[in-house]
Amino acid sequence: MAASTRGRRIAGIAGYAAFALVVFLAALVATFPVAEVTGRLTALAESRTGWHVDVKAPRWLLPAGIAARGVTGTGPHGERVALDDVRLKVAPWALKDGTVAVDHDIRAYGGRATGHLDVEPPVNDPGYRWKGEIRALSLDALPPPPPELPVADWAKDFRLTGRLDLTAEAGWRAAEPIRGQGNVDVNLSGFAVTLPKSMLGERALAFGEVTGKARWQRGRVEVSDLTIEGDVVRGRGSGLVLAGRTPEASRLDLRFTGTLGDAFPMREMVVGMLKLTGEDVTITIKGTLARPLLYVNGRSVDRILTGG
Repeated sequence: MAASTRGRRIAGIAGYAAFALVVFLAALVATFPVAEVTGRLTALAESRTGWHVDVKAPRWLLPAGIAARGVTGTGPHGERVALDDVRLKVAPWALKDGTVAVDHDIRAYGGRATGHLDVEPPVNDPGYRWKGEIRALSLDALPPPPPELPVADWAKDFRLTGRLDLTAEAGWRAAEPIRGQGNVDVNLSGFAVTLPKSMLGERALAFGEVTGKARWQRGRVEVSDLTIEGDVVRGRGSGLVLAGRTPEASRLDLRFTGTLGDAFPMREMVVGMLKLTGEDVTITIKGTLARPLLYVNGRSVDRILTGG
């Protein structure tokens, strides 16, 4: 009988403790200064990136996180990024050495980005380390490039369609990931580029399935294991990109060996002009990122795109 009474007493104490814990957590959630914390985070982001950040309906996530139904970022040149749902979880134990460690789960443009970001205290500039993945990002839902971004005449108003999956990790300082180091595996499904100003009017280039790897350090990007299986071209390639501060200062040197598909622009003319006799061809893309030059078997066929 005494044991039974003692058991009920212990159960009662446990019940009161659980009830007290629930009340405490409810009060903490109700009084946690989410707006103030969010304001400080957005101010920090704006001071370090130059972007204006607007957070919609922020709320607290137990034990140390913040969620929002939408986040909009506006860049210094008017470019805009809109995120549908954002969930951030901070690792409090990392704060002891000044590092902000954040797990993120973001939904935007039909896809989902998950991963981990470390922001180290600045020496001259803050340091960043990121590892994560993006799944099912819809390319045609992405915002257009900023109007001041210079591109070749034939590529103006181009449109992208398809789905993007990637896994990556990178480390960098300030706001220039490409100046740091990292690597990425990319997969594009149903990838197509529509050019509205080609020689024959609007052209849709169906590249289909595209996969590749890239590794970079201090602006030098090595591309490997590039494969394309589509109606425009099929084959494998690799190459090098030297990333500058602007598209005009960024150099391309990509080489691809494969076969021309039936949807290659003006395929019969190219085959006749270059006197192609076999199935295999070598396609090279050189020049700048703003104005790339296309070669097939060493001969330029840029007039296919430019109409020149």
